[in-house]
Amino acid sequence: MVCWVIIAKYLGFKISQPDEVEKELMLELNARNHEELKVKVERMDAEELRAILTRILERLKKKGLKMALTYA
Repeated sequence: MVCWVIIAKYLGFKISQPDEVEKELMLELNARNHEELKVKVERMDAEELRAILTRILERLKKKGLKMALTYA
């Protein structure tokens, strides 16, 4: 399982389309690849990551991908 998915689940998010969420997360954090994303997520404060995932949730809802990421 991808590192950020484990952290997101710990924060209470349910992810049904991890590829879409990862793409948005990479854009949000200016990560060029999975390794950069991993380093940035591991160094991030939990509340900061929760806020970013919440913003991504809202963007995905606007794109019509409502079930890609939900907050429990």
